[in-house]
Amino acid sequence: MLLKRVFTRLMGRGLTQPSHRGSSLHRRVLCIGGGNELASMPYHYAAWNKTLLSEQLREGAHLIKSALRLSEREVATFDAVYCSHQLKNHSLHEGGQFLNGIRRLLKPGGFVHLKVPDVTVLMHQMVKSGHDLEDVAYISAAGPISYHDVLWGLHTALGEPGHASTGHKSGYSRKVINRVLSDSGFMDCLHIGERGGPELEVIAAVDRLHDDYRILLGLKSQTSQPPHAQKS
Repeated sequence: MLLKRVFTRLMGRGLTQPSHRGSSLHRRVLCIGGGNELASMPYHYAAWNKTLLSEQLREGAHLIKSALRLSEREVATFDAVYCSHQLKNHSLHEGGQFLNGIRRLLKPGGFVHLKVPDVTVLMHQMVKSGHDLEDVAYISAAGPISYHDVLWGLHTALGEPGHASTGHKSGYSRKVINRVLSDSGFMDCLHIGERGGPELEVIAAVDRLHDDYRILLGLKSQTSQPPHAQKS
């Protein structure tokens, strides 16, 4: 028995294996978007190996590809996918296709980090405050955003050459984003944004969000509910 343990250690099988998630320098994140998406990524991705995917030719983009063709990429390539305000540019059906492609790209234990406007909250805010469609709903990194921008797309971008297809094709509430993520096979969903705020910010894992990622994201180490079990 002793000789067997010694032999096992010499072969390296008895040694503690490094986490498949590795250090920050070896973690890979795919950022889906354009413009200054890399610069505006949350600080916890600072040391990660970043790849920027854009649907249009943009400076700094590493991949030029439709987000609906992610399934053509190599399986289990990234530890995380960061997608800020891109999902709304696709219909709900396309959004499911989009998320299925993202899930395919993620390594076991990986997660997607999504941001979309909370249309339900913003429409309630508009009615309650007596605002009109062209009034400012909130201030973003891109400047003032009107209710019209939230529903149909940023008017300043829509007027630029090559941006005619960036109008919004879907809207999301807490309930809808949970359902779409659940339908796409994500098993762990956490809403990390301010509840009742103008934006939904969601972390959804392929299986269970591991504790080391929870620490990285500043979350408590606890088991959360699957997307379909989350309250709206």
